[in-house]
Amino acid sequence: MGNLGSQETLTDVYSAAAVKIARKVDVVSPASNQHELNGVSRFSPVLGEPDMGRQPARFVWLDDDEDETIEEGTVNFYDARRGTSRTEYRLYYPSSVRLVRKMVEGDVIVLLKPVEGPVTFAVAPQGSSTLLQLLRLLGLTTEDVNRLDTGRGSLVLENLDTAPPLDQASRSLLERLGQRVADEEDGLASQLCEQFGLRFPPMAEFSAYARKFCEIDPRDDCDTALVEWVETEEHLFKTHERSIVELQLMRLYEGEVDVDAFVSLSLSVQNRRKARAGASLENHMEAILEAHDVSAVNNGVTENRSRPDFLFPDVACYADTGYPSELLTILGAKTTCKDRWRQVLSEAARVPEKHLLTLESPISVHQTDEMKAHGLQLVVPQPLQRSYTPTQQTWLWTLNDFVAEVKKRQEAAVARGLLNRLL
Repeated sequence: MGNLGSQETLTDVYSAAAVKIARKVDVVSPASNQHELNGVSRFSPVLGEPDMGRQPARFVWLDDDEDETIEEGTVNFYDARRGTSRTEYRLYYPSSVRLVRKMVEGDVIVLLKPVEGPVTFAVAPQGSSTLLQLLRLLGLTTEDVNRLDTGRGSLVLENLDTAPPLDQASRSLLERLGQRVADEEDGLASQLCEQFGLRFPPMAEFSAYARKFCEIDPRDDCDTALVEWVETEEHLFKTHERSIVELQLMRLYEGEVDVDAFVSLSLSVQNRRKARAGASLENHMEAILEAHDVSAVNNGVTENRSRPDFLFPDVACYADTGYPSELLTILGAKTTCKDRWRQVLSEAARVPEKHLLTLESPISVHQTDEMKAHGLQLVVPQPLQRSYTPTQQTWLWTLNDFVAEVKKRQEAAVARGLLNRLL
């Protein structure tokens, strides 16, 4: 990411972690109403010493098909046989937390001890893409989880030194876990304020500004360029956002506390982050296509007022029934897929095989198999493909693969006199 500062590691955020598979007696159900995790005797590195009373906890539900749920509550790590010759450690959690009522046998529970703040109690369904991403954050694999028997098996990481460096995907997951990675720099914040003032510039302008920090030519390597551009913009945006929102909060609390104004500010921050992430990916993809002289339209209208993220070569060619469908291409662009990848399937009926660019890493085998069955080709930048299985990697396209394909189709159209020139 250019020279924008050192890369943080997971140890800057968490100091220890524990993983276990939920058993029938661990979950709230007609079979068990005790609201406790069993088989936690080795969890002291995360929870501290037992019998210290209740401690604050952040409960996080991580699912592929819905937005994450975060609730605050408490947990109590205690010895159920205290005062006897035996020990039986349990972790009590309140049944009033809506998240734990979703938890079922077989779900994977990950407890995280943050450097600051309450312990995190995260739950992800088995086989989900989110679980794969959570394991990747910790430097684990599905094989590590599979080795845990569904009885008292658990895995405790007393330090996280072997976890991989934080990248765009892991930072996004940390936000879903309710954690913020400090990545602002005073000098950079001043530079951004001097460039843009205390305002958010148009998204395309900010994306173009971010690309100037990167010494990479997309004509040499589309994949690395896209990842570096997106990560750089994310870093710059969070730094500039902090300067602006800090000032807004100071003004907000100058007089009487206005709850409605605070809620409004909070919503605007969240909505801006979501909108900017999607726009950033599209902006940088446009720059890559321009660098390769590829003709494409961003958000061009097709049937039923559908608006594919990218339509190749343009709307006029798509509307011309004489233009061969095999020379048409559409590309969806989504930072994360979840279940939204299905939206791409209904766009541009003339193009039977769809393409989808994503930065999500990894995605479950079940989900990529489903994409394949629906004629959707996933495009993932090469640096992000390493966390996919070897079988998935043989099917995935890199961004270099995709750009080469649309250039080939464009050149074929020019050779047949269907396009006047390369743009």
